[in-house]
Amino acid sequence: MSSSACTDKGPGEAPEERRFLSTSEAAALERELLDEYRFGRLQLVELCGHASAVAVTKAFPLPSLSRKQRTVLVVCGPEQNGAVGLACARHLRVFVSSRVLWGGGAELGLGFRWGQGWGPAAAITGPGFPQEYQPSIFCPVRSADALHRDLTTQCEKMDIPFLSFLPAEVRLIDDAYGLVVDAVLGPGVRPAEAGGPCARALATLKRLSIPLVSLDVPSGWDAEAGGDAQDAVQPDVLVSFAAPKSCAGRFSGRHHFVAGRFVPEDVRRKFGLRLPEYTGTDCVAAL
Repeated sequence: MSSSACTDKGPGEAPEERRFLSTSEAAALERELLDEYRFGRLQLVELCGHASAVAVTKAFPLPSLSRKQRTVLVVCGPEQNGAVGLACARHLRVFVSSRVLWGGGAELGLGFRWGQGWGPAAAITGPGFPQEYQPSIFCPVRSADALHRDLTTQCEKMDIPFLSFLPAEVRLIDDAYGLVVDAVLGPGVRPAEAGGPCARALATLKRLSIPLVSLDVPSGWDAEAGGDAQDAVQPDVLVSFAAPKSCAGRFSGRHHFVAGRFVPEDVRRKFGLRLPEYTGTDCVAAL
């Protein structure tokens, strides 16, 4: 359905409220942001990448993770979802927990310890401090797109490792990483269309035991029907951009977040979106 179809009711009538967008509605919403509100492609990628990283921190907060669990493998395909994955990895790289223990164990949100001989001069030098996510990136296919190149350069200069290959033996990935971010494909992209390297990467991701976080539309899923395809992944966490797509109704994982605070209120009303309120300054909301 085109953007005009979202306003084909009579004068004064609001479109029917919905939680999910069809593929055509999602494309129309994106066109509205790009053409009418003059958002840029890089801007949307950055907003979604940052929100994806924040969603990871909410589903897997640093203080609850062991050292091994803080390692995150971000698998980035050559399309726009892959660019979002690169931005997500870069944001994860700079998220550091400065939560500390006060005296006998009370927590404070400060960057130093005090009491029992510890003071500001020993800032966050205790065991396990500072805590930080440790992202690595694997790109099944390197994109020639300028945005991908720029984001790749940023990640490389921030010392984020890029894997030269993805081990086919899933035990090696399960042992090395705490979770994986699936940014391989996106809405409307099927594994066969993306090429052999992406299809092989998905075949590996399907067999992992560690948690999987998918961005917008899980790779291999039909954006309308869901994830019954043989080569579709089954994520534990889903981060929907702007609004959940139709396939999200079939998602049965542990956490579902929507990253759409950047969508203007007029656009939400135009598309009849009924989404949860965002708390405080949060850029994601749990569904």
